[in-house]
Formats: sequence, C-alpha cells, structure tokens
Amino acid sequence: MRKNIIKIIFILIITLLLGIAYGVINSKVYAATISSDIDAIDDAKYPGVKSKLKEIQSKHPNWTIKVYYTQISWNNAVAAEYTGHRLSPKSLIYDTYSIGWRCPICGNQKYDVSGRYYCASEEAIKYMMDPRNSLDDEYIFQFQNLSSSVGDRSAIEKMVQGTFLNVPSYIDAIMEAAQTEQISPFHLVSRIKQEQGSDGRGAMNGYQYQTDSGEIVTVYNLFNIKVSGNDTEAGLLAGAKYAYEQGWTTPEASIKGGAKFLKEGYLNEGQSTLYFQKFDVVDNGTTYFDNQYMQNIRAANDEGNSMYKTYNSVGIVNSSFEFIIPLYENMPEEACPRPIDDYVGTINTELIDLNSIISNGKNYMSGYIYIAEWINGNCNTPWETPKMTLKSTDGKVQYSMYVSHQDSIKYYFDRNLEDVDTSKEYYIEVELQGDRNKAPEESKKQIVNLKGDRVLNDDVNGKTLKITNNKIVFSEGKYEGTINTTLRSVGLVQNGNGEYYISGYVDIGEYIGAGNSCNAPKSMPEIRLKSTDGEVNELAYVGYEGGIEYYFDKMIQYLDPSKKYYLEAILVTEDNIASLESRSQKLKLGNQKIGEFNNIKVVAENNNFVMQYIGTINTELISLDLIQNATGDNYISGYIYVAEWINGECKTPYAIPQIKIKSTDGTFETNAYVGYEGNIKYYFDKCITDFDITKQYIIEVSLLSNNNIATEEQKTQQVSIPNMTVGKHDTIVVSTQNNKIIISDSSLYYGTINTELHDINIIQNAAGDNYISGYIYIAEWVD
Repeated sequence: MRKNIIKIIFILIITLLLGIAYGVINSKVYAATISSDIDAIDDAKYPGVKSKLKEIQSKHPNWTIKVYYTQISWNNAVAAEYTGHRLSPKSLIYDTYSIGWRCPICGNQKYDVSGRYYCASEEAIKYMMDPRNSLDDEYIFQFQNLSSSVGDRSAIEKMVQGTFLNVPSYIDAIMEAAQTEQISPFHLVSRIKQEQGSDGRGAMNGYQYQTDSGEIVTVYNLFNIKVSGNDTEAGLLAGAKYAYEQGWTTPEASIKGGAKFLKEGYLNEGQSTLYFQKFDVVDNGTTYFDNQYMQNIRAANDEGNSMYKTYNSVGIVNSSFEFIIPLYENMPEEACPRPIDDYVGTINTELIDLNSIISNGKNYMSGYIYIAEWINGNCNTPWETPKMTLKSTDGKVQYSMYVSHQDSIKYYFDRNLEDVDTSKEYYIEVELQGDRNKAPEESKKQIVNLKGDRVLNDDVNGKTLKITNNKIVFSEGKYEGTINTTLRSVGLVQNGNGEYYISGYVDIGEYIGAGNSCNAPKSMPEIRLKSTDGEVNELAYVGYEGGIEYYFDKMIQYLDPSKKYYLEAILVTEDNIASLESRSQKLKLGNQKIGEFNNIKVVAENNNFVMQYIGTINTELISLDLIQNATGDNYISGYIYVAEWINGECKTPYAIPQIKIKSTDGTFETNAYVGYEGNIKYYFDKCITDFDITKQYIIEVSLLSNNNIATEEQKTQQVSIPNMTVGKHDTIVVSTQNNKIIISDSSLYYGTINTELHDINIIQNAAGDNYISGYIYIAEWVD
C-alpha cells in the first residue's frame, strides 16, 4: 500500500510540473514565419527536409510548397502534446495498434465513446508529428492548404461512391458549403468519412435527442463537433445538444453547418491543413496546442492519404495544390522512428485476380491480392510489405515476385516469366516480413488459393499457362507416368506443442516412356494418410530433399486407434494421364515397431500401421426403465456412462461399447442395442418378452476397439444397479436387487419387510408361567 501511495504522489508531482511547463509553452507567442523558398532551408537546423521537398517538387512542378517555421522547440512541442495524456488525452490511437503506440501511464484504459481508442505514447506522437515521415506522395496531403473551394462535382461523386454520402442532396450540400465557406469539398468528404465511416455508422449520424420539454428530435452532427473522445454518453449528448442548438435536423444542414464551423473555428485561425487541425502549432496571436479538432493521432495522416487516393483516382493529383510544411527548432538528426514492440501476427490471404500480361514484349503473370496480418483477433495491414514467392511444387526452384501496396490490405504483384523453368509446376507463397512479428514462421506463411481451373495464356514460350488443382502449370502435352516408391525410414517425431507425427523419408520416382526412365516427379507428389475402412483420407506434409527423395510427416496424435491406417504416395502432375492405380502406391512399411507415445505403440503390420494401447473401462448407470414398443413387446432400456481410461485420462471409447444382458447362472446372454448420445453417454435397450423369469440377470459392458490391448478383465465391467422397481406392464414386473435384474409375473410380487417394535413386557399366565409379550408394526413394502 505504501508503494502505491508513493507512486501516486510521484505521478501527481510529474503531472503538476508538466502542467506548469505546458502552461508556459501554451501562452508563449513564437512569431512564426512562412516561406516558399525551399532552397533557403538550413540543412543543419532542419536535417533531411530540403532534399525530400525538392524531390517532391521535381515530380510535381504544379504544386506550391511552403515552409512554416513555427519557431517552437521540437521537445517543447512534443511535451505540450503529451502532457494532456494524464487526465484528458490530446492524442488517441486505435486499438488495432500495438502497445508501442499506447501511453504507458494509462495502460489499458480506453477513452472514447466506442471503447476502441487508447491514449497515444510519446513515441507515437513523435512519429506522427515529425513532418519528415509524411513527405511523400501518399501522405503529404495532410499538409494541403484546404482554404480552396476547387473541386469538380463529378470528382466528388466518384469520391462518395460506395458510401452513405452518395445521395444527390448530400453532394449538393457539400458543393454549396465548399463554395460558401471557401473550403475544399474533398476535405469535407474526407472529414465526414473519417468521423462517421464510409457506411455512416458513426455515433452522430442521426441521434435521438431529448429536449428540455421532453420532445424527441433526430439531429445530425456529421463532423462530430463537440463530441469528446474521453467522455462516453456525456460526449454524445454534448454533440447532440450542439447539433440541436444549431438546428441540424437534416444531414444537409449538418454538412453546411459543419463546414462553417471548420471555416470559422480553424481555417480562419490559420489552421488550414489537416496537420494544423490535429497539432495546433499555428501562431495566430493567441494560444498554442489547444484548438485541436481531432484526438485520433492518425486522423490527419489517414485523411490526407484518403484525399491523395481520391485525387489520384480522378486524375487531378498533379493539379495546382498548395502545401504548408511545419518545421521545428532543434529537430532530431533523423526522422523519428515508428513505435516498436514485439507482437504475434498471423497471415491470411485472398486472391483478387490473376492474369497473364505482356509488357515490353515479355510475358508476365500479375494480379491483386488481399494480405492481412491478424494481431489479437484484429485484421491489420502488414507492418512491412509482404514477400511473395513463386515456388516449384517439387521444391527445386523459386522466384521472387514484385509486390506493391495499393490500399489497406490490397497489394499488386507480378513476375516476369521469361526466365521461369517451364518444366515445373508452381504455387504462390506469401510471407509476412519484419523482425517485430514474433509468430512462428509457419504462422507467417500461406500458400495462395488460386481459385479454380482456367487457362491464363495459350502461348508462353510455346506452352499453355494455366491454373489447375491450385497450381500454376506450363502444359507441354499429355504423357503417362507410373510411380514407384522405396521407403528409406519411418518413425515418430514430436512438435513444439508435444504432438506426435509419423514421419520419414521416401524415394518417389515417376517412370516415363519406352525406356521406363526414372524421373523426379514434375510436381510435388502427395502422400496421404488413409484408413483401411475408407473413412480417413488426409493429406500429409511433403518436403523435397533432392533427387527423388522426399520427407513426409503427418500428425497421428488424435487418430482413432480402433482403425488401421496406411500411407499412399500419389503423382499429381497435371499432364500425367496415367490411371490413378498407376500413379499411386502404398508405402511399404513392412512389419516393424514404428514408435511409441503416451504408452501407445505404433506398429506396422503388412504395410498398414495400427496404434495399440491399454484402455480400462468404467461405467455408471444413469437410468433404467421398462418400456413397450408399438406391438406390446417389453423392453428394458436406459442410459449409461461408459468411459475408456487411457494413461489416467477419461476418454470416449474409440468404438461403440458392447452391452450384454447375461443370466447369473451363465446359461444365457444376449447383446443389447447401443446408441451413442455424446461424450461418454450411451443409450441401450433389449426386448425381454421371451426372457426366462426363473432366472436373474446382470448388465455387462465391454470395450471393443481392436487396438485396445488391455486384458478382457480390464475391458469388461458388470454394471452396478441400485435396488428399485424398474416398472410394470400388463403381467410383467421388473425390479432390481443386489445388482441383479429380476423379472416376475405380476400375479407374484416382490415384497420386502420392515418392522418397528411398539411395546415389550414380561407377563405371567394363571399357572404362573412367564411370557415375553408386546406389540409390533410389520409392513410388507411392495413397489
């Protein structure tokens, strides 16, 4: 407790000191200046800025780039932005971002209405605030001067396609507001999408507000004005109240009113860029760092990127835009790095399209693909551009592919086919990159599903390029090739989770032509694990070792030990038209012990393998009843738990257990019907109409798995049955006693005695003889 008090006092002192520092920074006027002379930028004071801006200027000569010398110390600016994180954070980060982006003092505390934002870390603030991290085509538009009404209506219509804003009256309102307030219509659209989402599900897109008189009014606040992220319902009510006071009872009114608010509250204050609306470092004669439109630390960056994509898509990205780039005193020598911490991220891919194209006279394979990095159940754009590789199915060759990020989790890829070995068949593998992702390698790689069979190109170096069986094939004509296999070794291996696999090495040859020459298969052969009853047919992992040698493994930890299994190699090359019998062969396991795990022996018998184990039985009767079928036959039926205990673990029996009704004199036994109910519960019944009522009966349960090598005594158990009357039907009565079933005629009955002494005395008769006498209750209990 003492340590906690000291910690709290320490935080309060630091907060107070930072607050004092913030007050000093906030009240100072820095006398900022603005210049369009890029060449005059001092490289020593503002390292790395001039070269980036000159590169951008050379690419886009129609752009006007100005430099805004804030005269604010870099450290002071960062401190001012970070101070407010103690109680009311100025900057928030979406919860899909890792802990390196989160303020460490706030821990797991979330601040916004939706419960999806954390306060941002100092490292995150530095990274997003450093202008050098955004001086490229895709992100420079957060510095665009928004004090312009320029915007073609058709371009705006393209921008709102697929969003809730694609309504003529909404577009009219946007264009009118832009003209009236002299503000970019692209900015208005981006800001609304940023606040409400493309589908319009934001908190303030239609809100039921109750007035002081009790009237319910629907109001709209598409720009989320006055909605504070560190409040919950109070924040929403504040935004709704403001919208009601402004008369925003339609989306159109909200658009026009919100544009006016932006103009008067920000553009007129010199905060004419998205960056300045996020980070208030503008010298307007009043205070700094207070007039902040958004808390989302990535909002300016992401909204600017959205504007770039829109401009690019409608063909106006090289128009006469103006940009204002803020610079700070004593900036770090290098651009501030992205927040770093380790995470576990797994991959998921989905092919969008795959085509064959010709560029500069050369054949290419190209397409688009979604690649997601899943972190803590959230779908993220990969931190680094993923790696895509064209790999031959026999493991002999591979080719790197060009990959380019397009949008969100969408990527473009291509590969020049001129130097690709067309005698092979291929697949595409995608791999997440970056040292921060600490997921196992197998979790960061995925083979792309190529989505169906189709021809991509009829003539690639004289061959047909096509997709078949999820492979990329250069078809050269059909042939017949037969298989032959030689097992080199087989055994058991264990993975990192303690699960057991059957594994080994095998030679697999594809024999082709009159000379019956042995070749390495053109594509990676399959090895399948199958059960002899045909119910199991699963693909094993196969890896190429060289020549005609292959490695294989397949998990057997959870296979049904009651079955027999074998391994089958299959040639799957697309152009091999030999029959399946000629292209497949059972691996010759012979007769040997393969291995042992968890006291289960894996043994090869005549090229099959079985799993032998010792499993003992335990039973518990749940219920026992007397029932009749439609024809009046009497049955005993019930429910019972039957467990097969293996290595101290209670398991569902690997095969349906056998339940027998047996006479106690050993002269009669019969099998009951058994039905599986789930887990270790079973139903059973048996017709007893013709049973000999002079005999008594027991219920006996046996485990039946062929691979259970326990003794018969360990696998068989007589069921314990409580004493009870099971039931009566017509002329039959069924009862139990001492774990036995008794069937009797209803004219007879089964009665038990119970006594209670009421009085006992010594008396004499007239002759003087002594008698013991008394009174007693004697009951015969039936049913």
